[in-house]
Amino acid sequence: MSTIEDVARRAQVSKDTVSRVINNDPTVRPITRKAVLEAIAELDYVPNAAARSLRSSRTRTIGLIVSFLADAVFHPIIAGIEAVVRDHGYSLLICDSNGNPETERANLKTLFERHVEGLIIYPAGDACPPMGRFQQANIPVLVMDWSEPTPGLPQLPLNHRAAIKRAIEYLLGLGHRHIVFFAPESRFGKWRAEDFRQAAGELICSNDPTVAAWTVGPREAAETLRLMLDCPDRPTAVISSSLFMTPSLLRVIQASHLEIPGDVSFITYGDSDLAAVYRPPLTVMVTDRLGRGKVAAEYIFARLAGEEADNMLHEWDVDLLIRESCATAPVLQAQV
Repeated sequence: MSTIEDVARRAQVSKDTVSRVINNDPTVRPITRKAVLEAIAELDYVPNAAARSLRSSRTRTIGLIVSFLADAVFHPIIAGIEAVVRDHGYSLLICDSNGNPETERANLKTLFERHVEGLIIYPAGDACPPMGRFQQANIPVLVMDWSEPTPGLPQLPLNHRAAIKRAIEYLLGLGHRHIVFFAPESRFGKWRAEDFRQAAGELICSNDPTVAAWTVGPREAAETLRLMLDCPDRPTAVISSSLFMTPSLLRVIQASHLEIPGDVSFITYGDSDLAAVYRPPLTVMVTDRLGRGKVAAEYIFARLAGEEADNMLHEWDVDLLIRESCATAPVLQAQV
């Protein structure tokens, strides 16, 4: 939580100068004002009077920022959050950062100015955004699915690595020797790709079988897979770590005149209507997203009630739900 002393040090001015800028003193030089305002923004500092004013306001609203609202993985989470929020007589304000840290900062500013009483956030960038203004105003914050320490900010993490390891073990057991893993170009995607590489490293002691992890956007993932499937020693198994890119990958497999699971086995992250009704139904890495949403919201309300709620923030497991999209690996011409 930032203080006026922190701002003064960052801007290389005195506390009195910071106070004069905050109070819009016209005698402050423009260059000094600019330095102080930049320091305030960087440190997410909120003057005590403003924080006290915010603490005293009641809007009966909870804020939620997601990184990709179009990704179906968020829909049951939102439903779980909204159910609890509604039961408490509150309203939910949802913002979509679309994976853009600048948009995320604007979302945070909007929700703060709307005087939300609690905040749940899926961070968009490579770093969790500063939450000083919310902390100074004693607004409870919960960070979702973040895999790095966030000092002073509670988290509700997911154990992706165990599920990814189970998926690799399952495919190796079916005889697959060339497995490719696709993850989105986001912090979450990079973590999942690293989880894949580490799990593969634990399970595979040589260059055979071949595994590869790519962190790309949906279009790039589709083009990369298309080129791979044109090779004689093509992948026989594909893992998609994002529901958002799964349709693009499935279309490429169809366009390559390959069948699932006879020619290519396929696993995706997150259950959905698409995964359930696709023919054949897709094997998925799945967690109780509705339940996670409910727990996230209940944590916020427990904090608002002044209760100790850290026991609610355990790491959630991700399971492998086996359906019909994986089969014994085919023998390729290049292997004969």
